[in-house]
Amino acid sequence: MDKLQIKIPAKVNLGLDVVGKRKDNYHDIKTVMHSINIYDYLTFEKSEKIVITCNNDEVPRDENNIVYKCIKEISTLKSDRDLLSVHIEKRIPVCAGLGGGSANGAAALIAYNKIYNLDLSKDQLCEIGRKIGADIPFLIHSGAGMCEGIGEKIRPIYPYIPSYIVLCKPDFGVSTKFAYDLIDNATDLKRPDFTALMNGLLNSDRKKLKKGLINVFEPFVVEKYPEIRYIKDKFEKLDAVGVQMSGSGPSVFALFDSLEKAQYAYEEFFKEYNTVFLTNFTESDNSLLTYELR
Repeated sequence: MDKLQIKIPAKVNLGLDVVGKRKDNYHDIKTVMHSINIYDYLTFEKSEKIVITCNNDEVPRDENNIVYKCIKEISTLKSDRDLLSVHIEKRIPVCAGLGGGSANGAAALIAYNKIYNLDLSKDQLCEIGRKIGADIPFLIHSGAGMCEGIGEKIRPIYPYIPSYIVLCKPDFGVSTKFAYDLIDNATDLKRPDFTALMNGLLNSDRKKLKKGLINVFEPFVVEKYPEIRYIKDKFEKLDAVGVQMSGSGPSVFALFDSLEKAQYAYEEFFKEYNTVFLTNFTESDNSLLTYELR
């Protein structure tokens, strides 16, 4: 196999807590993540050097790209001349709290493994990926999971979740490092109730779901970017089942229990914002990646 196309999904955080900072400067977290039906499409081809092209000018083409780092890392198992060129068709918003960069890194590891016939398991790919980015292991598996450690300890879950999501990203980005810097010295953090969250998801209990939908970053990021609060308030007025900022922000997603409500909310937000999606959660069977051989 010389060429491969992969589509790989974004993720959202349904409750996110930061447990503490580690000696290696990573942070231990606890979060429920779920992949959603917003995808990047990446085309990989055998190459003697790493070449990255992309339809989005915000994405770096050099060693600062997480795809570059992942290819470089996994190629140590093969040869420094057995590399990949990649074109990234970017549809997941950048610096949005949706794991787009990590998704691309996950795709790069999966592609290299297949193209060069390394026969590595998902767990082995995750072990490589965790050195590069904390969200990469989850995005290699995708589906839904409770993630702990730096994100590499994944317990798959199969929750019931209302089917319709409207997601809005305001016209600015928030870096993960910036968000962590905001909370590193903070006290009295508002933390999610994961028991309530899981009960709410599994039993479609609106009250418990709202209690669990807490992102520890949110109060600090909202203080710097109050537009996020405006977006959340507007979703709540539109009768969302639950509303949450994802990851380090600034994207906000809302869960709706009917397509009609979701469609109306999408149309209302599209009047004000350029980046709005009407979507849903991916199937929770961890078989989400589509490979197209060329």
